[in-house]
Amino acid sequence: MQEEHRQSLKRNYVQLVKETPTDLVVDHLYQNGILTDEMREEILQNSNSYSKTRQLITTLQRRGPRAFECFCTALTDEGKSSLVHLLKESKIKSEVSKDRAMLPIGGDIFVVVNEWRDKVLIHIRKYEKNSADVYVPTKKGIALDLNQWQLLEMYVNEIEEAISQMIDDVTGVPEMTFHLGRGVYVSVNKTYPTVDVRQRWKIPETNQIVSTKKGISLTYDKWEALKGTFPDVRETVPEIETTTPCILSEDHQNQEGMLMCSNCNPFAEPL
Repeated sequence: MQEEHRQSLKRNYVQLVKETPTDLVVDHLYQNGILTDEMREEILQNSNSYSKTRQLITTLQRRGPRAFECFCTALTDEGKSSLVHLLKESKIKSEVSKDRAMLPIGGDIFVVVNEWRDKVLIHIRKYEKNSADVYVPTKKGIALDLNQWQLLEMYVNEIEEAISQMIDDVTGVPEMTFHLGRGVYVSVNKTYPTVDVRQRWKIPETNQIVSTKKGISLTYDKWEALKGTFPDVRETVPEIETTTPCILSEDHQNQEGMLMCSNCNPFAEPL
């Protein structure tokens, strides 16, 4: 599949998940030789329409130059010409937009991969529809760089353990936090059943570190959905494979290196 077609699928992921009659489209693609018998079964065995469509879109991107047009034909045959228009219009505009992917995790919250000033950012952000019924970003959310996103992936097991401890109330600690770098923390606490990803700030001339409005709180089900986007994000952002988290760099293997790093130790006084 051509890159412009692949990006069109990712850019319109939300509408495709909502509107694609996946079972019928899969049959079309199977009959036209785009999907193998094994691929067809793998897609249809998913328990819900969201998972089926997600698997279909992932599979289509590996199925050669005919896959996109056959997918569009199948949508048209099933009365979804508006989706086809959206896909092809998005393809035309793809050179203007720098969004790579927009992955829903529920409640109009999305994981969005885009580029800003030649830097790849991964947003966890609340969106809302404007008067033209188009999703637009709000200020409620946070943008992570590749180092921060990698640490989020690395801390998954620890975050899961923290959630279990808070639910079971097996520790007297009211909150557990995980630093992603540059003052962005993931926190899990007893009072609110959420996973909070938020920028913190040190009040000048004090030792007090406080949370800011720049961030987002995810219910546990949205946290589960966020974890499900990890493979899609890695596929969309190949740069992750060549990025080494700051804390794993060679000059951080001693305490002085960590203390000197403004990324890992953003609130420290200068040495």
